[in-house]
Amino acid sequence: MAEWIVLACFATVLVGTISLALAGGTRDRWLERYYVPWVSTAAISVLGTVAIALVGLVVEDWLPAPPPDTSTWQVRASTNWMRVSIAAGTLVVLVLAIIGRTLRERRTGTLYYVRLQPAGQTDWHTASVRRASNSLMDYRSASASYDLGGEGAIDARKQVERVSVELERAANDDRPDSGSKFAPNIVAPAALALGYDWLAPPKSTLLDLNHPAVEDKPGSGDFEFSVERDSPFSVQQLAGALVLEDRRFDNSLPGGIGILDIHLTNRQPTDQPHFEVDFLRTVGLANPQGAVGAAMVEPQSRAFCPAVDGQPNIERGVDLQLACAAAAYQIRRALTDFPNTVIILQLSVPKTFSFGIGWYLANDPLPDEMASAVSPWRRIVPVAYVRRTGAIPVFRPMWVRWDQEDPSALLRNV
Repeated sequence: MAEWIVLACFATVLVGTISLALAGGTRDRWLERYYVPWVSTAAISVLGTVAIALVGLVVEDWLPAPPPDTSTWQVRASTNWMRVSIAAGTLVVLVLAIIGRTLRERRTGTLYYVRLQPAGQTDWHTASVRRASNSLMDYRSASASYDLGGEGAIDARKQVERVSVELERAANDDRPDSGSKFAPNIVAPAALALGYDWLAPPKSTLLDLNHPAVEDKPGSGDFEFSVERDSPFSVQQLAGALVLEDRRFDNSLPGGIGILDIHLTNRQPTDQPHFEVDFLRTVGLANPQGAVGAAMVEPQSRAFCPAVDGQPNIERGVDLQLACAAAAYQIRRALTDFPNTVIILQLSVPKTFSFGIGWYLANDPLPDEMASAVSPWRRIVPVAYVRRTGAIPVFRPMWVRWDQEDPSALLRNV
C-alpha cells in the first residue's frame, strides 16, 4: 500500500510540473500549444490536495495522538523520511506552479474580441479567435453590425456607442492584475472612433488576428504591439517615422476639401483620389527611392517594413507601436497644415492599427503648434471601403461619433 502511495505522489508531482511548464511557458515553448486553462487549474488543485494530505501525515508522525489514558502530547522526532521528502517536493512544486500560473495571468490574461462589421458580413476570423483564446486565461467579446443603407454617409453611431459600452463593462469586470489582449475586427472608421474612447487597461496589447504563419509567405501570421499612456516617443521620432507626399489639384472647392491617406499595406498607393478634392496627402513608409511605397508587417521583428519585391526590408523597419503613434501624429499635422479644410481620412492600414491610431489620437500629448487639432472630429470624415455583390467597390463616408460633424454636410461640395 505504501508503494502505491509513493507512486501516486510522484505522479501528482509530475502533473504539477507539467502544469507549471504550461502555466509559466512563453509563446515560443512547444508546450504552449497544448495549454488548456482548466487542466492547469485542476492539476494545481490536485497537487494542493495531495500536498496537504502528505504534510498532515508528517505532522501526525511528529505529533502522534496521546494514549487513551493520558492527555499529554509528546513530540516524536521520528518519521518516514521518504514521506517527508515527497511532501517537501510536492510543496515546492505547488508553490512554483502557483507562481508560474500567476505570472502567466499577468502576461496573457483575457482576450477581448471586438467586432463591428456590416450586417450579413461573414466573420472570417472565427478560427483565429478560437486559436488565440486557447492560449489565454479568459475570453470576452463585444460585437454589433450596421446597415449600409442607400447612398451617402453610413450612420453607425449607435452601434459604435453600444460596442464601446460593452467593451468598457467587460474590462471593468476583469481582474486588474492580469494582462489584456484586444483583437479588433472593425471597419476602419468605426475602429478609429472606438479607439478614441477606449480606456486601455494597464498592460494592454493590440492583437491582429490573421491566418497561421506560413514559412514561404513573408509577413504572415498574427502580430501584436502594446499601447502606453505615457508615450515613449519624442515629437522628432513621430515626425520622422513616416514620410508624406502632397499632390495638388486645381478644383477650387468652396471651403477646401482634401484626402489624407494613411497607407500601410502591401499594395502600392494610388495617386488618383476617389473623390474630387483640392489635394491628396499620402503618408507611409519610404521605399528605396524615398517615396511612399508598399509596406508589410514582419511579426517576429515587431516592425512595419517597406516591401521590396514582396519581402520586408527589416533594416528599414519601424517599430509597430511607433508606426501607430506616428500615424496619429500625421492626422494632427494635416489638420494643422490645412486649418480651414475638411479632411477625408482614408485608413489603408491593418485593422489593429485603425483602433490604435484612434487611441493615440486621443491620448498622445498635443504639441503647442498643433492646437488647432484639439478637436479632430469637427473636420475629419473617415471613409470605409464598401464591397457589395454585383457592384463596384466604393469609399463611403461614415458617421461614427455623436460629436462628429455630419459627413453629408461637410462633403456637400464633393
